[in-house]
Amino acid sequence: MRIRPVGIAFIVINLIVALIACGSARAAGSNVELIIDASGSMAQRIGGQSKLETAKKVLLKLAAELPPDTQVAVRTYGANRKDDCSDIVLLAPLGPRDPGRFRSQVIALKPRGMTPIAG
Repeated sequence: MRIRPVGIAFIVINLIVALIACGSARAAGSNVELIIDASGSMAQRIGGQSKLETAKKVLLKLAAELPPDTQVAVRTYGANRKDDCSDIVLLAPLGPRDPGRFRSQVIALKPRGMTPIAG
């Protein structure tokens, strides 16, 4: 039996959820950067939809549920160039947690490139 690696976005999002559950992100004035994996492996389908579609929904839901005074930034990688490990883009700089600030950019992401594991 071969175990397939999970997208890094799921790991990052799960870590953030764990921090929130422990109360670490509930402190007044917290800064959080959400990172979403848009590499080619995120095209893989699980339960009828791509990993990326699932990650998009989770990221937007998580951003909406953060405490109101949380400052949020959103970054992606692998979204623009197929064979470029330096394809890392800040979609939204640190600012109000309102997902409306970055919703359209997150929704527009397509799985294309590589995962920048080392740089």
